[in-house]
Amino acid sequence: MWRGGVFFGLVCLIFRAHGQLSVSLGTSYDTDDGTHIMSLTMCFAQLSGMNDNYTLREVKPVRLEPVSKRRYTSVAASPCPNSGRLFRTADGFCNNILRPSWGQSLERFKRYVKADYSDGKGAPRIYSRSKLCRKEPWLRPRRCLLPSARTVSINVHPPKKVTAEHSVMLMQWAQFVNNDLTATAIQQPEEGVSPCCKNTKKIHRRNQGCFPIPIDPADRFFKTECLNFVRSRAISTRITRTNPREQQNLLSSYLDASNVYGSDQDTQDRLRGDNGRMRTSARNLLPKGRDGDCIRKNAPFCFDAGDDRVHVFPGLTALHTAFVRYHNYIVDDLKQHNTGWDGDRLFQETRKIISAILQRITYTEFLPEVLSDATMNKYKLKEGNNNYQYNISVNPSIAGGFATAAFRFGHTYIPILMVIDDKEVPSRELFNNPQFIFTSLKSVVENTLSDPAQLRDRSLSEEITDHLFETAMGSFDLVAFNIQRGRDHGLPSYNTFRKFCNLPEATEFNSEQFDQTAQKALEKTYRSVDDIDLFPGVMAEQNEKGSILGPLFNCILGQQFSDLKLGDSFWYETTDSRRGFTRDQLKAIKQVSLSQILCQVFDLNRIQKNPFRHKDKKVRCKKLTGLDLRPWYEH
Repeated sequence: MWRGGVFFGLVCLIFRAHGQLSVSLGTSYDTDDGTHIMSLTMCFAQLSGMNDNYTLREVKPVRLEPVSKRRYTSVAASPCPNSGRLFRTADGFCNNILRPSWGQSLERFKRYVKADYSDGKGAPRIYSRSKLCRKEPWLRPRRCLLPSARTVSINVHPPKKVTAEHSVMLMQWAQFVNNDLTATAIQQPEEGVSPCCKNTKKIHRRNQGCFPIPIDPADRFFKTECLNFVRSRAISTRITRTNPREQQNLLSSYLDASNVYGSDQDTQDRLRGDNGRMRTSARNLLPKGRDGDCIRKNAPFCFDAGDDRVHVFPGLTALHTAFVRYHNYIVDDLKQHNTGWDGDRLFQETRKIISAILQRITYTEFLPEVLSDATMNKYKLKEGNNNYQYNISVNPSIAGGFATAAFRFGHTYIPILMVIDDKEVPSRELFNNPQFIFTSLKSVVENTLSDPAQLRDRSLSEEITDHLFETAMGSFDLVAFNIQRGRDHGLPSYNTFRKFCNLPEATEFNSEQFDQTAQKALEKTYRSVDDIDLFPGVMAEQNEKGSILGPLFNCILGQQFSDLKLGDSFWYETTDSRRGFTRDQLKAIKQVSLSQILCQVFDLNRIQKNPFRHKDKKVRCKKLTGLDLRPWYEH
């Protein structure tokens, strides 16, 4: 097998649009005419040759950021509706009445820390703070390059097989939530192969579209001089020092179940069925999608869902299936008792319920497994007693540091293998492969609950560092991808984020911030402690008391999930009767758990009360409280 670096990742939201922009930067990737815009994940699978067909999708144009963004000074001046029964828009527009575009799909990522580009405006962060290096002939004198992202991956994130108390479901829920919040736009090439590695002598120059990852000749696995890598799309053509390059989020930022329903009206309309239901296929599976979106070798078709990354891992596909089934269960019940509701009312009321349930599971079941109790209290992430206060001044948009580094902690949980139908299947054979959803869905769910995840530390499985989306054409390193993406986005160093969070900065590689086992690895890799990238830095931290993550992880995740809660006018605990629920309805929602939903939609007999811990005592599903829909009945 040729172990070269074909450019690919985890799932492509591919968009075909009419010409909007032409910016020549010197490579075949550098002309952004708005025609092939997608998320940076599935393009990897597309370009790897892993999927059946490499195809482009015809959709409406993917716009750039408007030149002027309206901010309204009063509710009366805003074009947003503010009376009657209110529902979320598909793309998040008008959630904030005074700033309608906050959190909307196709908007820019926000920043907690000022961008750190090598030219001050848009070229990737590539230079070390240290001046103690030799002068390479193609570089400016005394400017040292940061280590290759692949070198960091090998040195700081070696494979180690140690299982955790948590089940694979914890990783899977994190991925499900991530795909509700963030998908970075990049430009898809016309061809199926990236040319970014053609001239490695110039790979770091200027603000180009190519940003490949250099490979050491002695690399343990890859036998090519670099891994192809294409930069994220700039949301604006006006890139200056006062308006530096920013990236575009294809999804609505809100935790609004857009992974189930889509982040634009066209997707939502495509997924809707009759009488308020969601479309399904035979055996109550997800509806049929595009043949080119998955591996079709042993699957009759690919699925369609609110997020195109639906096939990345079987457990993720199962969660998509679960909430489409649950949506239809709720619609069927409400339809029987509210005969005056039309299909649109049934759909919107059910979508509101599903969004609320996803929010509550995330904040009351998932986050307490991840963050410390101190963080949950500090950022007001715990469920309140009718004391929720929406803050119209809080920007709920996703921060680049969260999307590109901090919320990627779940990658350490990705297992080496999964047990399906009593057989061990390596993870590399599961990426983007829906085969087992058709043949063994119940087994996939049961083993996602019972299989242990890898331990949350700085080690990651070779399944994702050497074998991600592996085909005869090559494979990719997800850790190197995370680090390179951070540099592409101008994410400042680990220490800069520590300063933002009012945490002591690391002054030496043997500083107490780092786990002792990581100190030598960091010193071997970086010239200066101020060079350490955000992702390896937070992964190398010692865990905070009561958390599976370190202090900086807790800070960034705590701040982002606080913004998502306080800045959402449709948050499930809101006391605004136009946007939220009655007291009885909210009480019913608070009785539901992820375990109960999985029991119901997959016809399980027994399950852990806590689905995120594989050793938790199992109970009979019949003992779990389901959703009481009587508060929604109109008598």
